[in-house]
Amino acid sequence: MNASDIPCRVLLSQWQVKQVLGDRGEENLKRLRMASGANVQLLRGPLLPAAFRARDEFLAVFWADDGVRLRRALNGLLERAYAKRQVGGLQPKEDQEPESHVLEVMIPEVACRHLIGARGDRIKLL
Repeated sequence: MNASDIPCRVLLSQWQVKQVLGDRGEENLKRLRMASGANVQLLRGPLLPAAFRARDEFLAVFWADDGVRLRRALNGLLERAYAKRQVGGLQPKEDQEPESHVLEVMIPEVACRHLIGARGDRIKLL
């Protein structure tokens, strides 16, 4: 099984999508695709599962032919989605403690054995 067999999916809130797209919109998404080498799409509305439509969320979907490209795309998206926002044109203070974030991860059942490893060896390292 390679990375392109199972796409990576990330749910994003509306403000996170605004962070990812920024002022340049679709151009920033194209830059993420070019920098990572992965196919990245933002889905909304009827393309989302029904449970997520009511919460006004987006789904970022990644496909790549190797794990390195997939990680680059995911890293780029998360860096933008969780970047410190400027308020009223003010830069965030450098001496502030880093914010903590929660990222919920759903792993397809077919990939669980690769994550856990033989006798749980890989999962213990996390």
